[in-house]
Amino acid sequence: MTTTDTRPAATPGGSASRDHGGPDILCEDLVRIYSTEGVEIQALQGLNLRVEPGDVVALVGASGSGKSTLLNILSGLDKPTGGRATVAGVNLGSMSRQQRVHYQRHTVGFVWQQTSRNLMPFLTAAENVALPLLISNARERRERVGELLELLGVADVRDRRPAEMSGGQQQRVAIATAVANNPAVLLADEPTGELDDAMSAVVLDAMREASERLGVTVLIVTHDPTIADHVRRTVQIRDGRTSTEVLRHTEVDEHGVEHLVAQEYTVIDRAGRMQLPSGYVTELGLRDRVRLELEPDHVGVWPDAERNKPVEPEHHETPAAGTHAQDEVSTETHDRGEGPAEPADRHTAPDDDPNAAFRRPEEEQ
Repeated sequence: MTTTDTRPAATPGGSASRDHGGPDILCEDLVRIYSTEGVEIQALQGLNLRVEPGDVVALVGASGSGKSTLLNILSGLDKPTGGRATVAGVNLGSMSRQQRVHYQRHTVGFVWQQTSRNLMPFLTAAENVALPLLISNARERRERVGELLELLGVADVRDRRPAEMSGGQQQRVAIATAVANNPAVLLADEPTGELDDAMSAVVLDAMREASERLGVTVLIVTHDPTIADHVRRTVQIRDGRTSTEVLRHTEVDEHGVEHLVAQEYTVIDRAGRMQLPSGYVTELGLRDRVRLELEPDHVGVWPDAERNKPVEPEHHETPAAGTHAQDEVSTETHDRGEGPAEPADRHTAPDDDPNAAFRRPEEEQ
């Protein structure tokens, strides 16, 4: 069986051709602490993330997991309290105001959940896409606008304003606008939040197409786990840290049939800590602590049997009459290592008749 990477090579001249000597997104021990009315809230708790050039990655997390805080830092709208974050080689923690403006105009592109935030309502689709290209000459601008609208399947609405387009068309025009200046990274915040399932699939396919054709790296931030089916890599964020990853690739079997294979991984931070998937924890009833076993090729994680077993209530039974003394003798004999006492025979003779023990039962009658 052969394995095929689903990420094609970027087109020459695209964003991925910019060589800054490392990943397009790199976060190391990222911390963000907010202070509200004297109370500190740690939104990011040592988050680590690495995204290579040309990747399409979905960052999935519930509300309050820290994904929006991370997006604000990567977009240059906020600064980390601690740790390090770089995008396309730019250190986000040490930018001046002027550098921040240049970064937002040329290094990253944005697609927001609210379609009204992405496009100028009084401009047509073509005019919106051309807006970031005002520094180019007219011929280059027309060619670039036509190329992007055609690539994203919205060339037929080039002369329409946003109010005259569907939600899916608006988001695809927004993608074209976001990548018009050929940024290294495209950041998308809940880009399908206002769309139905069918149109969401179209928009996600458009992002993947933009990545493949233009070489732009795409990071999609969402709470919707179904988006994972449309990207090669999914990163789960929980409690301000990246917890697990799912990588997808295509395998071709001996009959030439392609199969999509997904493998789940957990993330180990620089301190050696990791989070187990919540489904695993629930299924095995893991709590408080677990038992580890080191094998030659893996580490086994086992429930703590002593701590997890239920406490059985004590039973106090009243012994039957005439058996208490025998039980004491049996226990005492067993404690001396002589084994359990034999049960008394119902035909045993009284102690005052030494010959009675040798009589047959019928002789006792």
